[in-house]
Amino acid sequence: MSLVNEYASLRSKSADLPQALWFYPDGSGPGRHSGKLHYHIEYMVKKNHKQIHRLRNEHSEFEETHSVVNDSSTGEELHDMITKLKFIVPSDASFDVIKTDWRKTVEARNALRKREKPEDLIENMIENFPLLFAFNGSLISLDFVHMFPELIENNNKWNLLQDTILTKFKHLHPTVNNQFIRSLLIIKDKNPSRGVKRVNKGSQKITNLLEGIVEWINPEDDIHKYVADYRNMKNPVMIIKAQLYAEGDSYIRIGKRAFSIGYEIEEAFNTLIKTHYFFNLKFEPSHANFFSFFTGTVFNVTKSSTTVADFILQLNS
Repeated sequence: MSLVNEYASLRSKSADLPQALWFYPDGSGPGRHSGKLHYHIEYMVKKNHKQIHRLRNEHSEFEETHSVVNDSSTGEELHDMITKLKFIVPSDASFDVIKTDWRKTVEARNALRKREKPEDLIENMIENFPLLFAFNGSLISLDFVHMFPELIENNNKWNLLQDTILTKFKHLHPTVNNQFIRSLLIIKDKNPSRGVKRVNKGSQKITNLLEGIVEWINPEDDIHKYVADYRNMKNPVMIIKAQLYAEGDSYIRIGKRAFSIGYEIEEAFNTLIKTHYFFNLKFEPSHANFFSFFTGTVFNVTKSSTTVADFILQLNS
C-alpha cells in the first residue's frame, strides 16, 4: 500500500484502466486487493520464500490443495496460476486469460471437492478461488461442464417445455407476468416433495411460494445486510432485487455472503442449480422433486424422480 500511496499513478479504482501496472483496492472483495502490481509483489515474495501459506495441521495450503495436477502443468505452474487467479482483476479485458487459467486449475478444485466436507469446502473454495462468481457465474458453469462432459445445454428443449407447461396449466398463477417465474411456480406446485404440506389457497396469505429457492427483496435494500441477517441455511438461495415474482438484479446467497449473478433470470436460476454441484451440496429435501425436474429433464444429469416422471406424462397427455 505504501508504494501505491507514494506513486498515486499506479492506483486504479477501475478494473479497465489501461495502465501497465495498477493497484485495484478491494478488487476481489473486502480486503482482497487486485491488479498487476499487487500480483507481481505477491509473486516475487513467493519466489523468495518469504510467504508461507498454511492449512490446519501445519500443512501447506497450496501443496495439499493442489496435490492433484493437470498432466499439462507442473505443480509450480499450477501454484502460480491459482495465485494469479486470486489477485487478477476481473474485467472484460482479462476474461479470456481468467477462463483459460480456470480450466487449467479444475483438478485443484476437484481435489477440494473430494477431500473437504461441504461446510469446510465452501470456505476453502471461496478462499482459494475468490473469482468463482465473477462474470455472472460463468466460471461455475465451466466446472459444471467438466463434471458432466456429455452435457448439452439445449435452450430449445427448455423453451418447448416451458410453452407446454404454460399452455397446459394456464389456469395456474395467471397474474404472474414473468413467464419463467410462472413456470417455476407451476413446477413447484406439480412436483411437491414427500412430507411437504400443500398450501390451502382458501387461507393463503400473500407469500412467496418459492421461499428457500428464489426470494425477493426491495430494490433499495442492502443485499449484504440482508444475507448477514439471513436465517441459518447452508443451501444456496437465489435473491432478486425486485417486487415479488418480478425480474431484477440477481444474487446467489451462500452462507453469509451474496454474489451478483446478473439480471437475466433464467441464466441466474441455472447458476443456482450449478452452485449446488460446485459445492457438493444436496438439494433441500423439501425442494428435491422441484429440482429433480431440472436436473433430470432439462439438464439430463440425474434420473428424474417418480413424481417428476408422472408430471412429464401429464404434460405429454
